Amino acid sequence: MNKKKKHSFEFKLSCVKQMDEDYRSGKSLGRELGITYSLLDTWYRIYKYHGSAGLLPKKGKRIFSPIAVSC
Repeated sequence: MNKKKKHSFEFKLSCVKQMDEDYRSGKSLGRELGITYSLLDTWYRIYKYHGSAGLLPKKGKRIFSPIAVSC
């Protein structure tokens, strides 16, 4: 079973900036770096929506729904 590789904030930001500022395509950059286009596309969309803070590692549980469930 493959273990997921974690990429640093600096690496993600560098990739996104190459795509944004240097007009690199995600497919060619992915081939060069050995990562998938879909991962680069996800990072790029997060960056465009949340800025560089969106690429920071998350700590704790992720909340997927704003609705609180009470018993």
